[in-house]
Amino acid sequence: MGKLNTEICIDDILKKIKIEVNKRQLNYEDRDDFLEVEFPNYKNFHKKNLLEKKDSYTAGELVSFNDEDFITVVYNVLLKRDPDSVGFNNCLASLRNFSKNKIEILWETKNSTEGKKYNVWVKNLKKEYYKNKIKRILMDKIPVLRYFVRLFIAFIKLPTIAKNIHIVEYNLYKKVSDNENKISSYFENTRINFSDKLNVMRTKINEDSKKIKQFEEELSKLSKKLENLNK
Repeated sequence: MGKLNTEICIDDILKKIKIEVNKRQLNYEDRDDFLEVEFPNYKNFHKKNLLEKKDSYTAGELVSFNDEDFITVVYNVLLKRDPDSVGFNNCLASLRNFSKNKIEILWETKNSTEGKKYNVWVKNLKKEYYKNKIKRILMDKIPVLRYFVRLFIAFIKLPTIAKNIHIVEYNLYKKVSDNENKISSYFENTRINFSDKLNVMRTKINEDSKKIKQFEEELSKLSKKLENLNK
């Protein structure tokens, strides 16, 4: 019985195994599906009601809001809806260029056709409106008086202004802090998801490597047996 040329067969098998191992390693390196991270359902700030809904309000609590928040509150309270873009921009422009103050915007909105439909009770609004109107007339008639009145009002309001600045700073700090916490949590969740998927792929690679190693050992044993048979 002639000897089998087993060395060539074993070499071919080992070459095929090495090629397959290299292919698998390349596939794992090239694959990026295990790196795809399912990002948490991160949501931006939800719109919150700036003022609690109730049957009546005071002029003081409405004018305590500033700028965009004030316009939003006016629409929510007096018109029972969110502001439309045109109305919002017009009111905001009037407020910022001082052509109208908060009391005037409240009065005009409340006495508009839509405002009369809901007729929300705002305590002291009428009184504040006419006080404001008289003040404007006096300042328009006597221009010099305007500056002294404004200076006096500013001096009287200094403690309130300082308090409001403190409140704004606190709210700003709180919002920044909340955002930092949300961003930190967001990236932490992302890192955990990434790590979990990476660990799963590493486990698979290790399992495949063990199987390949076992297969190589079995082939090595088979090769030795064949060599013994050929002797």
